[in-house]
Amino acid sequence: MAASDYVFDLRFDDKRALERAFARISDEVAVVSCLVEPDLLRIRLLADEAVGDALVDELYAQRGLVWCKRHPLERPAAGG
Repeated sequence: MAASDYVFDLRFDDKRALERAFARISDEVAVVSCLVEPDLLRIRLLADEAVGDALVDELYAQRGLVWCKRHPLERPAAGG
């Protein structure tokens, strides 16, 4: 994991959009981790900030992504 890793929380308007997004995200080798919550129409992923931002832009353009929140991955303090 890199210092520039971000957690992206994505919400979709229907299951088809969620499935399309998961197919695209799972093809991206730079995504470190991905969690799909189908009942909530939600995907959470861990990726480098630039990679995640590019994926989000692409998913918005395809329609179906209705909300995105992102934040840096918090790491424990060194030595503690």
